[in-house]
Amino acid sequence: MIGFKERFFLKQYLLGKPTKWGIKAWGLADSANGYLLKCEIYRGRKEIRQQHLLLGEKVVLQLS
Repeated sequence: MIGFKERFFLKQYLLGKPTKWGIKAWGLADSANGYLLKCEIYRGRKEIRQQHLLLGEKVVLQLS
């Protein structure tokens, strides 16, 4: 979660997180040095996804 409180159409609210307001993002990082290799921003429910995959499964397959 990238903390952000201003008006923005990608802003999400997650009650159980330390940063409650922000932009949801997933990243693939190198475990040896911590460099970010790939990043995916959540664009909302309107994005087209395969029916047999859950959201987490889809993200893992896209990033790897």
